[in-house]
Amino acid sequence: MRRSAEVVRSGATMVALLALSDSGAPSYDADHAAALAGVGVPAFACTPDLFPDLMAAAIERRDVGEWAAANDVVTAHPVAPEHPGA
Repeated sequence: MRRSAEVVRSGATMVALLALSDSGAPSYDADHAAALAGVGVPAFACTPDLFPDLMAAAIERRDVGEWAAANDVVTAHPVAPEHPGA
């Protein structure tokens, strides 16, 4: 977690892909996902079809929480009050 926080503070983009499956069903340690989200690392589970778009959103520094909400992707990223449902 310390290294993840350092990466975020450095200005680099870090996204945690917790599960990649055809169903996109989340199957990961919820505490770990919450800890990543707590240091500013969006943590996701998604399908292989959506993965390239997720990475494009991250690389382009778009709001990955908004991208996830728009694509029905499970996320452990904290929801900002102005973005309910992200």
